Amino acid sequence: MPAVVLLVARFEGSMIVRRAVLLTMCAAAGAGVWISATADESKQSIVRQATLADIAWMEGTWVGDPDASRTRETWGRAANGAMLGMCHENDPARGPTYELILIEEQPEGLVYKIMHFGAGLKARHTEPRVLPVVELTKDRIVFMEKTGDNPARVSYRHEGPDRVVARVEHVKDGKATGFDIPMKRG
Repeated sequence: MPAVVLLVARFEGSMIVRRAVLLTMCAAAGAGVWISATADESKQSIVRQATLADIAWMEGTWVGDPDASRTRETWGRAANGAMLGMCHENDPARGPTYELILIEEQPEGLVYKIMHFGAGLKARHTEPRVLPVVELTKDRIVFMEKTGDNPARVSYRHEGPDRVVARVEHVKDGKATGFDIPMKRG
């Protein structure tokens, strides 16, 4: 459902204070729940209330578009508060990368946990990277790592029933870099 932003003004002393109020409709246990708060509070509230049902559009197999041989990502149906994903990237320059991804419902919202593996399933790190959800709309979810020397941000944008664009961003040595991975249903 679309979000609606209202501008609310009130008089305080000699000033008019304006505040954007975000009204949005969220699905909660199959029924609609209205949330009304300031934009920052609303964003935090929506993030805390996010469930796997909000990202059901991610389910299924997605392949790189236009190069299906380069990327393949598969997401299972959510069950018991978790959604499991797997990704295989075949980069001729770097070799294969395999990812095991888990999105879990937690009290603070959805959390994206990822492990990276190289050729022969050699782990590239010992613990999963943990990226809590920081933004959610009807067609987009953003997860962001808040610690570490190389913080990451991963987002998925739903562009129709057969198209998703994943975006991966990193900050390294103070420089932000990122790339899009356009995918179609496989």
